[in-house]
Amino acid sequence: MIIARFGDTWSTAYEFAETQGDDVWSAERTAIIQQVGGAAGAYDFFGDANFPIAPLLITKKFTLSSSTYAGLETDLDTLRAATIAADKTKLWGERRGGKTSAYRRWAWAKCVKGPGTPEHYRDGNYIKAPVELQFLCPEGLWYAEGDGSANRTGTGDVTCVNNGNVNALVVATIAAGATDVQLSLYDGVDLICQVTWTGTTSGTGLVIDARAYSCTNNGADAYDTLTVGGTGPSDPAQIAWFWLPPGSNTVTVEMLSGSVLATLEWRHPYVL
Repeated sequence: MIIARFGDTWSTAYEFAETQGDDVWSAERTAIIQQVGGAAGAYDFFGDANFPIAPLLITKKFTLSSSTYAGLETDLDTLRAATIAADKTKLWGERRGGKTSAYRRWAWAKCVKGPGTPEHYRDGNYIKAPVELQFLCPEGLWYAEGDGSANRTGTGDVTCVNNGNVNALVVATIAAGATDVQLSLYDGVDLICQVTWTGTTSGTGLVIDARAYSCTNNGADAYDTLTVGGTGPSDPAQIAWFWLPPGSNTVTVEMLSGSVLATLEWRHPYVL
């Protein structure tokens, strides 16, 4: 995947030059182990589950060129404003094989190393400057450009497909008029994760946001009547509220009374 742009959306993000491009990064899941005294090997705290995904430090190199020194300085100023001077936003990658949104991935990132003031040198009739940037991606995850969503009116099952290769956290919105809401995900007969909220949804509805660990009803905090349960081996309930494993999932929506719209939304996450 080529590290291609930095900015809020693909169309408005700063586009990196492709001349002499070089991208250096790799995914890492650092071992959390402890040597056992008097015994060979080490104790693996995560058992059969893989270790947490580590943050990414991505190095992006390329060359800027212009017909004049003044033009090159302007290009460098534009680059600095869009990267090292900017706050956290989206770092975009473009997978090989296509130029459509299906091939794009993005990660939350901050630019932590700017282009500096590289030496300029003449090469024919052009002025060139080598550039090196570094980006910190604290989650270590990439996301598809488009999000996933599914709707269910009243009690029943709804199919939710996570196209990523790791678990996707869910944001659930339940419209006004439902009493005592429960969302459950089963793997066959085993309960994987579940959230239960007691009360009556009103106004703008109940929002259970597993990404932000937030629960609101009509915009007001409603965490006090939320119960989180489940037996997910790699994502215990005290770490994540509600998630979708990779692939197709059947989520059961239940309402003690009322038959209103429940909307589930998620990003498609990847370890790349």
